[in-house]
Amino acid sequence: MCVEERLWIPLEINLASRSIHIWDNGSSFFSDKKKQKQVEAYARSMPYIAQKKFPMVERTDDSPFNSSPFRVIHKSCFTQLKKIEDSGVYMVKIMESYAMSRRTNDEFHEHSIADIRKKLAVDIFAELGNS
Repeated sequence: MCVEERLWIPLEINLASRSIHIWDNGSSFFSDKKKQKQVEAYARSMPYIAQKKFPMVERTDDSPFNSSPFRVIHKSCFTQLKKIEDSGVYMVKIMESYAMSRRTNDEFHEHSIADIRKKLAVDIFAELGNS
């Protein structure tokens, strides 16, 4: 999610629990209220997106479609950004760690962000060269 075209924050959308987790790594830049308001739009639309993407053809009961919004859970247990310009790199690395089942971002510190940024650039350009 991008807040005011400046701060990138990862979101985890869990279809099974019908929840959206805000992985807030930039608590000091924008209020929780502003982020919550923006995520509520996702929360209201997710039941319809999930229904469209994953039709419940296997459903055997006659229960009606649940159009209630997803729950929004705010998590701020992540390393906090010192500079808003680093939010995109932090977001990519947090999501990469999560995808690799590493549930920590202890290795992301201000002094290592420049190295992470360079590595990501090299990886992107190397991938472009392979396509």
